[in-house]
Amino acid sequence: MGRWLLVLAVLILSACKDKPAPESSASPPPQAVAAKTWPLPDPKGLESHPQAELIRYGEQILRNTPQLLGPDQPPDKRFAGNRLACA
Repeated sequence: MGRWLLVLAVLILSACKDKPAPESSASPPPQAVAAKTWPLPDPKGLESHPQAELIRYGEQILRNTPQLLGPDQPPDKRFAGNRLACA
């Protein structure tokens, strides 16, 4: 039985010996692309919008989240359990 184990070990080890790596046909890495920035809308154009007040409130929520929705607010406006701002 010992001889068969030795033969099996030799076969396994010979199958695992280093083989030359295949030549890579992968394409070169892509070049870095500069991110495009989103232009901020002009707030002057908001005056004629029918939901201007609601849009301004949404902006304030993003900028001042803890002051408007944080844990120090009344229970009906307490939607955030921490003092982190969304933006």
